[in-house]
Amino acid sequence: MHDEPDPDERALTDGLKAIAMAVKPRQPERVVEQVLVSRAPTFALGVPRRSAAIVTVALVFVLVIGAVSIGYLNSQGASSLATATVGGVEYNLAAARNLNLPKGLLEPYGTATNIQVDADLFSGTAVFAIRGIDPASVLVLKLQPDARDDAGSLGEYFLLIRGPNAFRSLCPYFDPSSETSPRVCR
Repeated sequence: MHDEPDPDERALTDGLKAIAMAVKPRQPERVVEQVLVSRAPTFALGVPRRSAAIVTVALVFVLVIGAVSIGYLNSQGASSLATATVGGVEYNLAAARNLNLPKGLLEPYGTATNIQVDADLFSGTAVFAIRGIDPASVLVLKLQPDARDDAGSLGEYFLLIRGPNAFRSLCPYFDPSSETSPRVCR
């Protein structure tokens, strides 16, 4: 017996697909809110539909936020995180669209190898430390001036990040009013 989804559930499914397929960061918590305040639960095969929907939303939320907060998936579109290695240490790569770093803050640090993103995005493999920020957590690669994706300009730098506080240490250099800034900096 096949239970057809009602219009509310179809709208939720379409919303989840749009979030999961989006290149530009979205706000999936709004979809979670929609599920939590939706109509009374009905049952399908003995399981409350709302419970199944919440589990589905939570799973998509974790996957999407993980990919967006880390930045980019690898250039082949696989579901693994994009990485680069500097001095034998692996960093995750992240787009930093509105990161504003004055040139005087950058110090040469090394060279990136095993870059898992299209090399044509970068103006070389030279990696820079940011004065006053632990290079074990954050480094930057300079991007080509016209580096873009479907959501627009990628900015001037790609981040190489490690650890839970990497974005927090960069908050003074992100616009707190921009939806492309890391959530911790807004």
